[in-house]
Amino acid sequence: MDALMLPGTVTAVLGRPGAGCSTLLKTIASQTYGFDVDPTSVISYDGLSADDIKKHYRGEVVYSAETDSHFPQLTVGETLEFAAALRTPENRPVGITREQYIKHMTKVYLATYGLSHTYDTKIGNEFIRGVSGGERKRVSIAEVSLCGSNLQCWDNATRGLDAATALEFVKALKVSSTLLDTTALISIYQCSQDAYDLFDNIIVLYEGRQIYYGPGTEAKHYFEKMGYICPQRQTTADFLTSVTSPAERKSRDDNVPHTSEEFEQYWKASSDYADLVKRISSYMNDCKQRNTSESFREAHVSKQSKHTSPSSPYRVSYNMQIKTIMRRNLWRFRGDPFFTVFSVVTNTMMGLILSSLFYNLPFTTGAFYYRTAALFFAVLFNAFSSLNEIMRLY
Repeated sequence: MDALMLPGTVTAVLGRPGAGCSTLLKTIASQTYGFDVDPTSVISYDGLSADDIKKHYRGEVVYSAETDSHFPQLTVGETLEFAAALRTPENRPVGITREQYIKHMTKVYLATYGLSHTYDTKIGNEFIRGVSGGERKRVSIAEVSLCGSNLQCWDNATRGLDAATALEFVKALKVSSTLLDTTALISIYQCSQDAYDLFDNIIVLYEGRQIYYGPGTEAKHYFEKMGYICPQRQTTADFLTSVTSPAERKSRDDNVPHTSEEFEQYWKASSDYADLVKRISSYMNDCKQRNTSESFREAHVSKQSKHTSPSSPYRVSYNMQIKTIMRRNLWRFRGDPFFTVFSVVTNTMMGLILSSLFYNLPFTTGAFYYRTAALFFAVLFNAFSSLNEIMRLY
């Protein structure tokens, strides 16, 4: 697969389930746990390698999974404030404290994604009452956006959102990319025409093979020139996806590609692909001449707090991380204190009951069995009581 994704652009990855959209996004985001990338592949982040990203710049490339995972006891405001706290830069505007920056950025992103009314509402899950499924998805989106990462990979981010909210999400991502010069990639399965028109580039995948990459305005014409027919009133995104489905696609004649291999061969023989390869080569040479990797390293270091190693991928120091996480743990306890309080009360009562077994026992070998049995049961009780935490942890 070949692509050139420039800062300030938004790219859509289209394909049927199983086409490899998630795998492509994970590879670009250097989240390759569970599979291997061909060692001959060249993935360059303005001169930085995938190893550089994993070791030193993990926070600058983010992968947002399809399913949401949050602490249900926390409120929406607390969840986003935690994300903002760990990504607050040191080089802030003059006179703005760290706390002010965290609060302000949280409120900005809450307003951007229409979540201001949920600030004090718990995230919730199947057992804890909280925000709706669509709002929970928007919390995930706001959380990733708050990280301020240069490269953001969104895996089916519009899942669970209605068409209007999905369009608002794409609009917000487009504005964010344009203003902050970030690069966004989104795999999307149901895309309206209005949302499609906002994407700068389109990648079409067919059974793990790339069959098109280029401007969204030219994608439809590319496949129509190939010989496929776009039915009336069908959105461009649905047309591009239907081309990869033998049951859905319609062609003018049989002299068109049918298999994924034939589509790939047609793509690599096209003038669009030749032009793309030239632009990739030119851009990579330009990055070498301008030494963009060093410029990026300097910018990364300037955002780090004091007492943070320049080689560290984190933006805040180790002590600040501990402080922030401890504060989040207090929020979690405040949001759902029942289990902790119940454990403390139960252990206190059992401690008194077990200690009463030693009352008035004679200091002879005759009481040996009673003492050891009581000690054994005390250890056994704590071992069994810890089983209650399994449901809470997992």
